[in-house]
Amino acid sequence: MFTATPSLAQSARLDELIDVGGYRMRIICEGQAVKGAPTVILDSGGGSSSSSWRLVQPEVAKFARVCGYDRPGLGRSERKPKPYTSPDVMKDLHTLLAEAKISKPYVMAGHSLGGMHIRLFAKLYPKEVAGMVFVDSFNEDELAPERSTIPPEVKKQYPPEYFKPFIAEDMDLETIAAQARANKWCGHNIQLDQPEIVVESIRQVIAATGRKDRKLSQQ
Repeated sequence: MFTATPSLAQSARLDELIDVGGYRMRIICEGQAVKGAPTVILDSGGGSSSSSWRLVQPEVAKFARVCGYDRPGLGRSERKPKPYTSPDVMKDLHTLLAEAKISKPYVMAGHSLGGMHIRLFAKLYPKEVAGMVFVDSFNEDELAPERSTIPPEVKKQYPPEYFKPFIAEDMDLETIAAQARANKWCGHNIQLDQPEIVVESIRQVIAATGRKDRKLSQQ
C-alpha cells in the first residue's frame, strides 16, 4: 500500500523553465507525491505541447504526482539551436527531471509520437521506468516511408543518426504496459476526446506496479 508523504517539493504545483544545457524547458507538475509510488510523466504527440494533457493531468493529480513538459520549441520551452533528434529529446527530458528533482521511478504515458519517445526513454533508462501507457501510439516503422522521400541534399544538412531507427525491437524491459483503447467514434486525440480512458489506464498501471513491488518483497 502506498502512503502519502508531506514533502512540499513533491506536492506543491510546479510550473518552471529549467536549464537543461544552454536552453530552458518547461515542466508542470501537480498532485501529492506518494511514498513508494511512481511519478507519472506525460509525453505529448508530435507538434503538441503539454496543454494536450489538460483534461488528463488534473484528474491523475487526484491520485498521483504527475508531470508534463514542453519539448524545445513547443509551448513555453526555448528552441534548441541545432537539429534535434528523438534521442536528444529523451536525454533532455532525463536532465529536466533530474534538475527538477522529480522522484523516480516513473510511469510514462505517451500519445502518438510520445508513445515512441517513452519506449526510447525506457530503453535508455530502464531502471527508472516502472510502467508505460500508450495512447494511440505509433512506432518507428511508420516513419520509414516518410524518411525515404527526403531529398539527399536535405539529408546532408543533418547528422546520419537523425534518419536511423532508434529503438531496437529486442528491448528487454521489465515494465508493465497498458494500451489506452477508445470507443470506435473517438479520434486520434484520445486524451482530449475520452480523457477518462487514459486516466483509468494510468491508474491501472500504477496499481500494477504496486502489486509487482509487493510480490518482489515477499520473495
